[in-house]
Amino acid sequence: MRELSRLTQLDPREVWAHEAHEFTPWLLANSEHLAEVLGIDLDLQAAEHAVGGFWLDLFGRDLTNHCVLIVENQLTATDHSHLGQPVPAILPRIVPSDQARRIEGSPCGDGLPVRECPA
Repeated sequence: MRELSRLTQLDPREVWAHEAHEFTPWLLANSEHLAEVLGIDLDLQAAEHAVGGFWLDLFGRDLTNHCVLIVENQLTATDHSHLGQPVPAILPRIVPSDQARRIEGSPCGDGLPVRECPA
């Protein structure tokens, strides 16, 4: 018979006190958990990766869909300045123009190619 354990709800800050110094490195080292939840194969290559005046929490490749993968992790509520402003500025710098795809719900307007987003 399989042994079961009880799930306990925890505040993530009880496990990881600092996002950039504790949670991001843990996620990089344990990327198989993220891959399982997302249902993709991934290769995370860098943590706190500098791009165009912003820092990407995790940067790598989505091996299932053959594209760049950016992970912006956060232990607290997010806001526009944390995710909404950096993404349009970062994407054109990291996605080669020959790999740019039309993104539904793009911050630059539905269906605009990534490379056309203003920096």
